[in-house]
Amino acid sequence: MNTNSYFGSASDSRVMRLERVKIAFQFLLMTVCSLTIGFLISGALSDSFYEESVLGVSSHFETLFVNCGSIYDYISCIALYSIYDIICIAVIFCVSFAAFNYVATDFVLVYNGVRSGLAISFLFAFVTAERYSYGIGLGRYTVFIIFKLAILVLLFSYSYRAAVSSSTLRRTEKNGRIVINPRMALRFLLYTFANVGSVLVINGLYCWLIYSLK
Repeated sequence: MNTNSYFGSASDSRVMRLERVKIAFQFLLMTVCSLTIGFLISGALSDSFYEESVLGVSSHFETLFVNCGSIYDYISCIALYSIYDIICIAVIFCVSFAAFNYVATDFVLVYNGVRSGLAISFLFAFVTAERYSYGIGLGRYTVFIIFKLAILVLLFSYSYRAAVSSSTLRRTEKNGRIVINPRMALRFLLYTFANVGSVLVINGLYCWLIYSLK
């Protein structure tokens, strides 16, 4: 038995597991911290800003699917609502082939965390109409939180998978040229499409529930 080979492979496996734990911890830390920052930003907004946002909040919760008359209209509405999430997935996909993929993915996670934390905290002021002239109700607010966090978890999961897969997607030859592994790239592309589809399904369910709870 080749003990050097055995212990070498065991050591490589431990290093790989440790690297994956570090990736997950880094991305989780970025997500949680940015979510908290979003909460803090919302708390710093003035009352006048909230009052000026009543029209925008009511438009979001009252006009979803309002002008939709065909399946194409409904799909277009869902796709438009999902556009920022799809762009984030596309950015993570593209940077997965680059050497700076971790840093770029951190920026994407921070953007989504701040955006989600800000929206969740901001809309809490509109649960009832006691403070402002429009209330979304506890039911719709709860739906908003659940689906917003679902998207955040999906993007975190996709980011982790993309970071883990990045080492198998490409290799650097001795002359410094980067070579893409076509088989792994195809698998990762299909996984990316599956996540885009999941985003559309999640946001589609959200839009339908908000429309139904009016």
